[in-house]
Amino acid sequence: MKKHGVRFKDYEADIYLDSRLNHPACVQSFGKGNCNTVEKLVYGANAYVFKPETGARIDRLYDRNLVESARPPLNGNRNIGSRAVSELLGLDVIPKARFTTHNGDLGLLMDMAPGRPVARQRADRLAWIPQPPWPESEQPSSDLLASVHDKLNGLEWCDMMTGQTDRHQENYLLEITGSTARVTGIDNDLAFSSREAGLVQPDAHSNNAVGTPKLIDGTLYDRITEMNIDDALRRLEGLFSEEEIAASRQRFAAVQTAARALNDTFVVRDWKAWRSPAGETASQFLAAQKQGSLFGRDFALFCPEACAPPAPPNAGPAPSAAAAAVNPAEQPSPAVKPAAADKPTSTERPNLAAQPHPTAKKEA
Repeated sequence: MKKHGVRFKDYEADIYLDSRLNHPACVQSFGKGNCNTVEKLVYGANAYVFKPETGARIDRLYDRNLVESARPPLNGNRNIGSRAVSELLGLDVIPKARFTTHNGDLGLLMDMAPGRPVARQRADRLAWIPQPPWPESEQPSSDLLASVHDKLNGLEWCDMMTGQTDRHQENYLLEITGSTARVTGIDNDLAFSSREAGLVQPDAHSNNAVGTPKLIDGTLYDRITEMNIDDALRRLEGLFSEEEIAASRQRFAAVQTAARALNDTFVVRDWKAWRSPAGETASQFLAAQKQGSLFGRDFALFCPEACAPPAPPNAGPAPSAAAAAVNPAEQPSPAVKPAAADKPTSTERPNLAAQPHPTAKKEA
């Protein structure tokens, strides 16, 4: 496997054999991206997603800064590396994955992620169709929103570490069980690019990147600020080229610096109780963020009451946000991403100016 760029410990074809497949439960064409079709494979009662490697193909998605022309893109390694970073941060926001062989093809076998996306891309790929994560007649509880914020924030910082530039609305799934949310980032083929050596921000070539988060969970803050970068990189040995590892070193350091630069006010130890300097809840604060927040970009329209700005002192109750909430049946997206928002300093509040919705272009 080494000659194919696959670490021996990541190749589990002796466990996941075609002879052990539950064929009636398998789905040959389970999903389709720009590069290949994925399959749903079921071994016993456990479901997985199989994605064959694309070979040495280099096209508009895989430019020469992302992969070396002398070897395959090894998208599987990018997913395995993303899972390694998720575990490094104490998170479970990326599916477990390993390589196997199916029908003679080498490919990545990922655990089936639970949940569904909060939007679907329209057939013409010019707009997103929202999929409310809870009944439109109901508003989520404060406990559920706190869980959503916690899990989304974990994925946002994990994506900053991996250099993920393709976190559009169909590339992460949300599962709700009572007042608990689970968020899983899928399709991590565009992570760990050698050109993403700093903080990943939305721009022409990373049009689905979210940008630097404005808040950070307290436990996650401790892990990132205390991280030993050499130890972190050892988890990625054998997965990437020297250029990609060098870029990861710079990116890890940049993320660590960004986390340390946050004012203590923006380190969240309790998502339900947290308040901004202006008295905003986490939902109200993040609803104003169209960069650096999956919640602001994708969720705020689903909970207008929780996201309504707080009323000024002695001004009476805040007006309902329902009438002002932008909740069209289909959301057009601009062709070009806005410039990255200014990073907050230790004494300044983040820029709360609303930003346009991210592009609808799907890259993987």
